Amino acid sequence: MFNPYDKMKPKQKKKFEEALHFNNLYNARVSMFAYDGLPDTLKPEFIEGMFITQGTCGVGIINGGLYTGVGGYCGNIVNFVPEEYQFTNVGVGELRGKVGKDIVVGWNDATASPDWNLLQYASIFTEIDVSERLNVLFARLLRIPKVGDNKERKAIEDAILDLLEGRPTAVTSPNVLSNYIEGKEDNKFLDLADDNKIDKLQYLNQYRDNVLKRFFTLYGQGMQNTAKLAQQTTDELHGNDGVSMILPLQMLKKREDWVKEVNSVFGTNITVDFSEAWQVSEAEMEAVDEAKEVNPDSNDGSDNDSDNDDTNDDTKGEKEGDDNA
Repeated sequence: MFNPYDKMKPKQKKKFEEALHFNNLYNARVSMFAYDGLPDTLKPEFIEGMFITQGTCGVGIINGGLYTGVGGYCGNIVNFVPEEYQFTNVGVGELRGKVGKDIVVGWNDATASPDWNLLQYASIFTEIDVSERLNVLFARLLRIPKVGDNKERKAIEDAILDLLEGRPTAVTSPNVLSNYIEGKEDNKFLDLADDNKIDKLQYLNQYRDNVLKRFFTLYGQGMQNTAKLAQQTTDELHGNDGVSMILPLQMLKKREDWVKEVNSVFGTNITVDFSEAWQVSEAEMEAVDEAKEVNPDSNDGSDNDSDNDDTNDDTKGEKEGDDNA
């Protein structure tokens, strides 16, 4: 299969990788909410795509069907918000009308802002890719042979190819043995290798996990990585779960209000809620909260075990002291 990535220059590869990361984050974000009762003319992925890329989503009737499209507010400003909205649906048509009457407009969040942070995180992940690639590159045995002429260059290149294929080989050179014995043999390699670079990969991988965790925590997914501190309890691990739901719950409320108005204006019966993955995450957070209410002093047991060990040691010492007496 033809792979255009192999033919790209480094700058092109970086742009391509950034687009890939954005696509992965975009797909994760699009799956955050689930809609039910939508007419065939409205696709949930398209609705969320409007929220993500332009911060608002307007729906209205074009040619007898309920559609959304690329657009935004326009017209005179009334109570700090323009009174009209206009959008275009390619292949269907264009619509401009009064907000709340001809077009019902929903907001992505409290400030009607697009998800700009997808671009930010895609850029960070791309820089991590570049750093990993450079560390791998300089961890290789990049010993570049130095040659005196093209004939010697050809011989060394052929020898390297033979070695890569597992065939022993040798390169002839006049007076090579006598020069070596007399100490006249010059260093024949320009050594760019740095084997220590490979050790940095573990830190880059950890940083990647931390950035990914930061992204999903922002959207209510309490992702955990393997960097659990020795003295960290389960309660401490889940300490930011409630904070991570602030933005998702706000975004859900904006969509619920929007859907309610759409149903009122256009007579539909649409509902919206978190998708299954987000509902699982929300249920896990509720389970942790319920466990705290049942046993507010509980943790992961690590501290209790330590206290018990100390108590047992003290008791044992007292008993031995009594025996000796």
